[in-house]
Parts: sequence; structure tokens; C-alpha cells
Amino acid sequence: MDLSLVYKPPRSAFKRFIWRWRMWFESTLALSMFEGWEKILIVTIMAIFWGLLIIGIYRYLPFLYQRTIYYLSGTEQKDWTSSFEGVGVAMLSTNAHVLTAEL
Repeated sequence: MDLSLVYKPPRSAFKRFIWRWRMWFESTLALSMFEGWEKILIVTIMAIFWGLLIIGIYRYLPFLYQRTIYYLSGTEQKDWTSSFEGVGVAMLSTNAHVLTAEL
């Protein structure tokens, strides 16, 4: 197999961009020393990992949002769909309560 075809940059700008990204990716992760099936296996495992991570973050963020509102306002809201309604007022009243308690 002629390796000069694989590592030779293409002529079009878009293909050259993709080629540069591929070369950077392979050389950074040392994938250039693996065979084709090993590269596919490693990239597939990485894609599955990142996909699960993104799904986990997406599913966990609403709970994190609810807990943040609870800790900032001091009361548990019945309707969590309202986005930050009353948080500023609750923070002001909480701060006012803290200030009067210290006096």
C-alpha cells in the first residue's frame, strides 16, 4: 500500500480542512500507529462515552436547576417550569432576613 496517498493533503479547501483535523486527531491520540479496525473501535468507544456523558448531563441539569432554586429561594416551589420567577425577590427577602437577624 502506498502511504503517500493517505498522508498527502488534498487539493480542495474543505477536504484539506478535514484532512488536517484527521491528522491532528490521529497524532494527538496516537491513533496513527493503530490499524483501521482498532481506530474504528477506539473512536466508537469514545463516541459512546461522550454520548452517554451528554445524555447524563442533559437529564441531570433539571434536577440541579430545581435544587439551585430551592437553595436560593429557601422554599420548594410546586411548579418548576417557571424559569427564575421570584428568585430575585426571594434572594432579596432572604438577604433582608439575614441582615435583620445580624442586627
